[in-house]
Amino acid sequence: MTDGQKQDGTRHWPLFFAEQLAIGDERNPVSIVTLWSRKDSVTERVDKASYSVVGNLYTADGVSYMIRNILANPYTRHIILFGADMMKTGDVLTCLMEKGIDEDNRIRSTNAFVHGAIGKDNVELFRRNVTVHDLRHCQDMAKLQELVVRLNAEESRTAFAEPKYIVEEEKPVEGLDTGDMAFRISGSCISETWVKALDTVLKFGEIKGTDYKIQSKEVLDLVSVIEGDEEALPSWLPVEEGGMMDKQTYIDKFFSAEKPANVDYTYGNRLFAMKPPSTEYLHGSRPFACSLPRGMINQIDVIEEKLRKDPLTRRAIAVTWNREKDIYSENPPCFIEAVWSVKEGRLHQTATFRSHDIYGGWLLNAYALRELQRRVSKNTEIPLGSMVILSISAHIYKNNWQEAEKIVEGHYANRSVNVVQDKRGYFLINVDADTGEIVVKHMRNDSRESKYVFKDKDPERLLKRLANENLISDPYHAMYVGKEVQRARCLFDQGRKFVQDAGDMSGVKKQD
Repeated sequence: MTDGQKQDGTRHWPLFFAEQLAIGDERNPVSIVTLWSRKDSVTERVDKASYSVVGNLYTADGVSYMIRNILANPYTRHIILFGADMMKTGDVLTCLMEKGIDEDNRIRSTNAFVHGAIGKDNVELFRRNVTVHDLRHCQDMAKLQELVVRLNAEESRTAFAEPKYIVEEEKPVEGLDTGDMAFRISGSCISETWVKALDTVLKFGEIKGTDYKIQSKEVLDLVSVIEGDEEALPSWLPVEEGGMMDKQTYIDKFFSAEKPANVDYTYGNRLFAMKPPSTEYLHGSRPFACSLPRGMINQIDVIEEKLRKDPLTRRAIAVTWNREKDIYSENPPCFIEAVWSVKEGRLHQTATFRSHDIYGGWLLNAYALRELQRRVSKNTEIPLGSMVILSISAHIYKNNWQEAEKIVEGHYANRSVNVVQDKRGYFLINVDADTGEIVVKHMRNDSRESKYVFKDKDPERLLKRLANENLISDPYHAMYVGKEVQRARCLFDQGRKFVQDAGDMSGVKKQD
């Protein structure tokens, strides 16, 4: 038997995300999709015997897993959409049902795709036999209950096909689980940094299980530094309207203080309309209760006022974590904190994620956070600086490994290296003709000398000292310094003059 297979040759169902789905009667013809709303908003009010499964649909990619699960247990004839559609994933499903897919597996009128492994014939089998009922507009529980009862009465409990188990073929997994912590990457813009983040997790991630019962590759404490912005979004970036990642829809939701009913949280609600909890303070040995204002707090307004009054403040912090609710929640926020700091007259922003889906979440998170930083910069009149994203658990789920690898191969692995100035400075290298020592002098990027000067006849010993001083942040810069130091030693020993950056032949002269 293969993994997940029963004695009779069938497989355990659902095939995917079983732990996240509420299972009723597996042979019932009705399934309910609550989109971004909590499942219990339905399961607590609808008889368990009257549905097959209730589940969320957070992303367009989830449509493919829905198809796979239904084809593996082909009793579902009706899907009811009911809940808050925060990312228009319901639109993707309705477009699939109305228009199908093209030759590239793209859902027509969208930028979302169906998994190629499903195949067009199976997509058409699904479309012919399943009907979608769209109740997103009403959110009336009585109407949902009425529809469920009617569909149960009208539809027979017969499968529309033989079960089809469309699972991924197991492929050898390559990676370098080095045990490293605190990886640092940087890029000139969000898209460049994202590809580096994908590469880092794919290359160095530990393969491990997750709360969702699906494997992932994970590195801990990934620090991503974004220095600026794209002049225009790259055409290959999957952030178009109706796509797997709808950038503008996500940003609009991120900045909205409104929280739909039966949704656990939104970042916009936590940032712009936070309801503070009651808090107890200790004063000496005597505890006393202190109730914070019960009105909603716009944390960003407060932070902007702090920065206007004192740009040097270290108290410009916004949190999305509600300690009274989230410690018990099955769906707590991933983004938990943002901090604003002013350095050299520019406003820098650091965002912390307790858990971060680098393929499915990082990109949209980064664009929304950059817009937030831009807003604070504008309202405080402090010029925009860099943005840092700290991903405590930086991971890519197994179902996204192949797509992530395609992006890395297409837009990172074979790219030319852009040599940029090391922010920590540069080095002037020469040889003392009297002592034969190689002299390496550290310079600031404004051309002023720093206090760091290194001298030694032995290149290996000299380079070890340089490595220990933490004055080089860029790997290419480190390789360059190593090459020039070795070249200086070789040329001097040959009685030839060393000129930095001259290469092995050009500019090399005999000693006078």
